[in-house]
Amino acid sequence: MIQVAFVQQNERAFYLSSVPEEVRKSDPVLFGAVDTEENFVCGVLAATLFEDAWEISYIQVADDYQGQGIAGRMIRMLKLMLSTMGIDTVYADYVLHGEKEESVAALDHILDREGFLISGKSSIYKVPVCEPLSRISDKIEPNPPATILSLARVSGKVWRAFRERLMLVGTDYDTEGQIKQYERSVYMDPGDIAAYDPNTSLIYMDASGRPSGCLLFSPKEDEGVRLSYLCMLEDTMAAKKALMSLFYTGFRAVAESYGEDTILTVNPQNRVSEQILTKLAGGQEVKYGTVIERMMVF
Repeated sequence: MIQVAFVQQNERAFYLSSVPEEVRKSDPVLFGAVDTEENFVCGVLAATLFEDAWEISYIQVADDYQGQGIAGRMIRMLKLMLSTMGIDTVYADYVLHGEKEESVAALDHILDREGFLISGKSSIYKVPVCEPLSRISDKIEPNPPATILSLARVSGKVWRAFRERLMLVGTDYDTEGQIKQYERSVYMDPGDIAAYDPNTSLIYMDASGRPSGCLLFSPKEDEGVRLSYLCMLEDTMAAKKALMSLFYTGFRAVAESYGEDTILTVNPQNRVSEQILTKLAGGQEVKYGTVIERMMVF
């Protein structure tokens, strides 16, 4: 008999040991599936609250127990819990690529069956950091301009101002300077500054001293470093030059901190970023897979 239940506090340490470290750090809500006859944990689901949205951050069912509807039961239990909290939306995303196509295809089918609609798709790339670094090293001044700061030098006040400015991109104002209409920014909220490597991540300050761009890296548990966030809020010539300096300075910092053969994982969040990054990385041949984003409203 398979029993699916919310993981109580006294059992959390055991279940947390079976999920990736980056999920453990997010303090997730856990659901487990147990074969009561064999006294064997055969499934686990982790859900995490990011800002104001709940996301399935990890789901796994043991090989011998797949195809029995266990993942669906855990998802439905999560849905029931969120419903009692007055929450009606949950998200999930995953990567389709060659190495795990069969298992990911099964997850894709489960989410589709449970009512998760596809809300977005984006490409993901993997490349040794030395490759994009070599492509721009002869085009950039060796020393970064004073307007580029490492995240370690950025105060909490500056970071909050940067997040607020990001989320107001696209806002329209009336003649009195009041917000007339809010349009969702093309940039996502980068969230907590602690999520990024302070020594390799960078912030660009414009001529007036405002934070106007960034290149943010996060160490990955399995391999290498993830380029987690890229943006430039200005379209001036100075900003375009600063963008290339951001790339060079950031890639060089990653190479120095983690090694020139470190694998850089990139998931561009808009078309412009993808065009720039794929050109730097060497084109479509470095494409690793496709990120599928799903959401369920209940």
